[in-house]
Amino acid sequence: MATYVSELEAAKKSLSEALGENVKQYWANLKLWFKQKISKEEFDLEARRLLTQDNVHSHNDFLLAILTRCQILVSAPEGAGTLPWPGGSATKPGKPKGKKKISSVRQKFDHRFQPQNPLSGAQQFVAKDPQEDDDLKLCSHTMMLPTRGQLEGRMIVTAYEHGLDNVTEEAVTAVVYAVE
Repeated sequence: MATYVSELEAAKKSLSEALGENVKQYWANLKLWFKQKISKEEFDLEARRLLTQDNVHSHNDFLLAILTRCQILVSAPEGAGTLPWPGGSATKPGKPKGKKKISSVRQKFDHRFQPQNPLSGAQQFVAKDPQEDDDLKLCSHTMMLPTRGQLEGRMIVTAYEHGLDNVTEEAVTAVVYAVE
């Protein structure tokens, strides 16, 4: 992890040296790109305008270092909830890590995404005439009183239909006693 931080710092320093007095304009353009005020193509065009042909590679190296650093942070294991300590390096010196080519996260998502009809899993609604339905069991047919839960549920629906937010326990208890 520390090598990627130092790699980013080295790329930033190299880019700043290559830009010279144009460094402030480059950082302003980078901010605009991050805020999505300009496109990646516009940012690249401006960067190439600010750099000489021999130094364009430092712009590319810097962007690659940023992407590598972001990919490391995103792919860190969930158990590692703390941020890395930038003070000291725990890696062995003399063994530089190779740069990884990072594929676009957007391309990975587009490949996995399959559009679905949200109504495909919904239950079909069929309007039935209550006169023809023998399955409709009312208290008068079953000769059984509704449970407290059934009463409370019906009261909540009725309260919602009349613009109320909730039903109190006291109101449910009163209706239970009234039904009994």
